[in-house]
Amino acid sequence: MKKTVTPLRSLCAALAALVLLLALAVPAFAAESGFADLYYRLNDSAEVLTEDENSELEASLEELSVRQSFDVTIATIDSLESEGYTSMEEYADDLYDYCQFGYGADRDGVLLLVSTGDREWHISTCGYGITAFTDAGIDYIGEQIVPYLSDKDFAGAFATYITLCDEFITQA
Repeated sequence: MKKTVTPLRSLCAALAALVLLLALAVPAFAAESGFADLYYRLNDSAEVLTEDENSELEASLEELSVRQSFDVTIATIDSLESEGYTSMEEYADDLYDYCQFGYGADRDGVLLLVSTGDREWHISTCGYGITAFTDAGIDYIGEQIVPYLSDKDFAGAFATYITLCDEFITQA
């Protein structure tokens, strides 16, 4: 007896093959972008931004990071103690690693961490970020954003940070 394939069975097989092809292609496209894209580039855990400010800054970070092929990120926390840390540098470095920030194999990028309760900030760099953001450059960025942070104008501080990051990356 000869078996025949029904049109419905052929359609199901074709759809299954298409789904499998798309599932395999998505990671390939993600890998080509150079970014892990596991977390947002703006993590406002301290909830210091309005929804509109958050959206606008996130869009700016996304545009800058993609255009420069360099991950520019920001995170806020209530306090180091609430996160179980005593060092801003240690927490910023661990956060950068945990979120898998960075572009490419060397994970090029920069992270601004602001602890609102401790009234501290730290900039962490990785890959080409170590070259683009010297200690003097980081100090300069700090001098520019601290007045905004002191006034609790976090959106202003973050917008200034983004603008300066763009300039530093371009100059490097």
